Amino acid sequence: MISGRVGVLQSALYVAVACALAAALLSRLLVLSEAAEKAAMEATLGRVQGALYVKLAQAALTGAQGAAQDWTERNPFVLAEAVPANYAGELHAPDLRELARGQWYYDTVRREVVYLLRQSRAFAGDGSEPPNLRFRLEVERGPGGGYRRVTLRSLTSYVWEP
Repeated sequence: MISGRVGVLQSALYVAVACALAAALLSRLLVLSEAAEKAAMEATLGRVQGALYVKLAQAALTGAQGAAQDWTERNPFVLAEAVPANYAGELHAPDLRELARGQWYYDTVRREVVYLLRQSRAFAGDGSEPPNLRFRLEVERGPGGGYRRVTLRSLTSYVWEP
């Protein structure tokens, strides 16, 4: 009789330890998943920024640098020819609650590139729902009047440290 109770208690202890380990593993996997999402978002920005620099260099070499003045009115993904796989397209004042999370889109009204976060446990931003990051294309002129820098500037103050 006593050995039967000990067996049940021992089994309950094993189950409790297994559940605690599973919870710790799941928590760590969520942190890693959010870190991967942040890295992918930053890689997409870097890829687009790099392609825009190449376009700017091509314009400078061909003498068509004046065309860069209207870049701020255009979709950076299309302009750079670097559309990510998770791009929802050009949208006119969308309701963010209706869009899938983890996607990019270009807001045609505000002329901004927007990323909707899929995971935001470690994100502190401007309080918008759903959490999102907004970027605007800026083209900077150099001292000689030519364009010297193109940037996707963040419009959202945020801390995202998964």
